[in-house]
Amino acid sequence: MCISVSSGSMSSTANVNLYDYVAAPEQGWFLEKAYNMKVYQSPRLPGKNENGTVADDMKVNDYSKAQLTFANLNFNTYANTYDETIVIDGPSQVKNHMYLLADTFATGDSSMKAVVRDMIKHFQEGSGSPYRNSTLTQKAVAHQSTQNYINGTKNLIVNWLKTHKGDPSNIMSDSNLKQQLINIGRPHYNTTADLTNGLTISINDTWGNYIELKNYRVTSNSFQGTLRFTIYDHFGLNEPDLTGSLLNMVKGCMRGFGSWFVLQHYNGCAGKYKPFITYIETEINISGTF
Repeated sequence: MCISVSSGSMSSTANVNLYDYVAAPEQGWFLEKAYNMKVYQSPRLPGKNENGTVADDMKVNDYSKAQLTFANLNFNTYANTYDETIVIDGPSQVKNHMYLLADTFATGDSSMKAVVRDMIKHFQEGSGSPYRNSTLTQKAVAHQSTQNYINGTKNLIVNWLKTHKGDPSNIMSDSNLKQQLINIGRPHYNTTADLTNGLTISINDTWGNYIELKNYRVTSNSFQGTLRFTIYDHFGLNEPDLTGSLLNMVKGCMRGFGSWFVLQHYNGCAGKYKPFITYIETEINISGTF
């Protein structure tokens, strides 16, 4: 006897598993179609810490001028400059200093230099809306760190599907698989070359990622479908970015980083300039037999 189970119409909510299938207990089962079926979510959601609180590098308007001296006195100077509107256009001067980051950290790739400048512009426009850029996506996806992540997670997921005879219905609840996926690590862009090709300043170490299974089909003893990878990061700063290690303290002494921190966190800026979440998305096909 066949039992038909239908999930209904397609949903735009990425967190919800939606799939339609026909099950025949005495004969096995086959999947007809699957939509936006999430198979993995890293521990940290976009913009949030693992405990659900707002990530520090996504906060704005939360430092007084006196509190800005945590790194060095230059931050206080940048705040004073921002407040000056009679002798000079202080806000414009501080905002212009932030563009020095593109000149310094994207010198090796003119296309990425344009991306970094565009990201700075998006930050300064203050909408806080998600950011996507085709050039950034192309460069990030081609990076060896991303390829290692894609290949490692693909192999784990395909092997899991083989073991479970193509049935993905319990994949999100498998804690062992989730830990294995976490152990693969997040893509990161901090090689020597990345310091000057724009990837470190634009992304550096990613915040998290999730994986969806699309267009999935199971017929007889085989399956095929598409894995959609969504990698995300925060274009924002917090104190640990500019303190602690020698490298971070050097960054804290640079006008570009100092201006960025002041624009984001100084309460005299009144929250006009907002960090945002950058998304890198790519897809690969998968198949297997069991």
